[in-house]
Amino acid sequence: MYNLIFEILCCILDLFILKICFQSLFQHKKENISIFFRCSAFVFVEFLMLLISHCTIQIESTFIALLRTFISTFLTFLLTALYHAPLVHKIFTTIVFQALSAIAELFSAVIVEQITIHFYTNNPIDFNVTSAFISKLLLFLFSLISCIFLTRHKRTYSLSYNLLVVTTPLLSLVIIIFTPYPKLHSDSDSIHFLLSAGGLFLLNILNYYLLDNVLLVNDLQHTKKQLDTQIQFQTDKYTQLSTAYKNTRSLLHDTKKHFFYITECVNAAQYHVIPNYLQVITKELEHCYNQINTGNLVIDTFLSTYLKMAAQENIPFLTDIQVSTERIPTSDYALCVILGNLLDNSMNACRKITPPLERYIKVQIFTSQREFVIHITNSVPVNLYKSKKESYYEMEHGYGIQNIKKAVEDNWGTYTYFLEKDYESIVVLPIIS
Repeated sequence: MYNLIFEILCCILDLFILKICFQSLFQHKKENISIFFRCSAFVFVEFLMLLISHCTIQIESTFIALLRTFISTFLTFLLTALYHAPLVHKIFTTIVFQALSAIAELFSAVIVEQITIHFYTNNPIDFNVTSAFISKLLLFLFSLISCIFLTRHKRTYSLSYNLLVVTTPLLSLVIIIFTPYPKLHSDSDSIHFLLSAGGLFLLNILNYYLLDNVLLVNDLQHTKKQLDTQIQFQTDKYTQLSTAYKNTRSLLHDTKKHFFYITECVNAAQYHVIPNYLQVITKELEHCYNQINTGNLVIDTFLSTYLKMAAQENIPFLTDIQVSTERIPTSDYALCVILGNLLDNSMNACRKITPPLERYIKVQIFTSQREFVIHITNSVPVNLYKSKKESYYEMEHGYGIQNIKKAVEDNWGTYTYFLEKDYESIVVLPIIS
């Protein structure tokens, strides 16, 4: 009876390990499947595996062992149907989990044979059950390490989190392996051992969820910070556009006044006043008028603004603009998101380069017969292009790049970027007649 209870505890831990492994590697659950059905599927698979194990445990046959492995692999693969992922990804995850299970069972058999058996003299609890418990703890440890390694590009784990999350299963292994139980002859001793094992199970499960929730809170705080940055970014861009529009209206209004004054001077034959007055007007126009003039408010405002910012910070800002404004295939809002974020990312990258290292931004915007193209090249810090950490660059700009991708996808376009000795971003939007 105690062996059966112990095996049920092992099944519970196995179910927990499989669930967290799938959640970490697949990320996206199928929303149309209820939580009850999802949990029931995991429990049913574990029940089948326990039943098959009990029915075949007394049969020593290579064929039966292979059959058990095949059934276990097949049932594990069926559970992947609860998640959204490519077929290759599902097959890979299934094989990895089964391989980790096999390695954990092999290690546990060696541990029980070489170490633990010396501490369990006269122990009435079956050594096979003890080996199963150790194998589940090893499987949990191996799964955690594998998930951290395989998802390192999607989720950032701190060193402290990595150490904390593997400490509990490691300590549990040390406790279960090296704690001697030389006098377990009675039922009360066996119950004590089972409660201790159950407590270790519970400790591992609670510790994982506690640390995972702490990591989730940190992720949410990081997301909130990026969203706040994006809100401020959009506010700044709106202010720039609003200011440019007001300046344009003010310029038109003032120009009419200047024409009236010059006309009056001509009528009064005061020609000597006009040259000095024109010099003053020209300086005012140069101060408030955009340096880039394509006829598109977003392009003119952003390029003129960043041109001035780059000049103030001694960053060469080169432009090649050949745009037919009536052929721009997107809204001003989407263009604001795309161009604004690209220019902002370029400026931030150049600001991290310390002179006399080369800093530059090159902007090429043009319309062809079928496409509207934005091509921006900027210098990057030396340590970044030497290691070619595109994922770091994307993580650094966070929601800025995500917003660009969304705006581009909404307009049926493509957004590509790559890192060599400089960083290039290319946005191509199709012009649909």
